[in-house]
Amino acid sequence: MYDARHALQDKLEQERQQLAGLRAALALPHDHGDEADNARDEMAEQLARCHAGLCVERIRALEGLLADLGCGGRRLCADCGEEIPLARLLAVPGASRCHDCQQLAEEEGRGPYPAGRTEGEAPRAAMPR
Repeated sequence: MYDARHALQDKLEQERQQLAGLRAALALPHDHGDEADNARDEMAEQLARCHAGLCVERIRALEGLLADLGCGGRRLCADCGEEIPLARLLAVPGASRCHDCQQLAEEEGRGPYPAGRTEGEAPRAAMPR
């Protein structure tokens, strides 16, 4: 478990550094040239803002996973209720489904989260058949 926490902390630090670099780049003044230069700068800024938003999402997911692991908690699949393997959580810290349920959801064209639920919510109790 220590190795997993260490790997997650390293990923978290990398994401924080990347976010800091993006924020620094966004804070730089732009030399405005002609319309083509302005359009290119605007597109680059929009891409940087989107990338920064993704970094923030990954940081939150990593922080949440580290907190769960630090408290001895487990992440359960939102669909089947089984524990999500640590290897999957290391690869996808914000995962709300186990690999099999995520693959099934993608094949059926469903989104990343079960209907009416968001990341981190506990799975519903299984209904008797």
